[in-house]
Amino acid sequence: MFHQDNGNLADWSNDLKQYKSEKQNLEWGYNPKPYVITSKMISKANQVFNPILQSYNNQSMEQNLKIRENSDLINLLAKNKVKIINNYL
Repeated sequence: MFHQDNGNLADWSNDLKQYKSEKQNLEWGYNPKPYVITSKMISKANQVFNPILQSYNNQSMEQNLKIRENSDLINLLAKNKVKIINNYL
């Protein structure tokens, strides 16, 4: 039924081998494994920060953050006050 030409069959076989090798050996080396986030990792992160209360469970960290936020707020208000004063002058 089919006429087989051994020369074309060898070329076809080589083309298939080349295609397989191109797909297996990527230009950039390898595909890195995806970073999987497990429920254990999420619960560990929730132990550090409480998403419902929006606060850190470590009291010293929470206190330091509040002090920093207050100082940043004071600096921002001072900058805005200077801009407002300069606009009226």
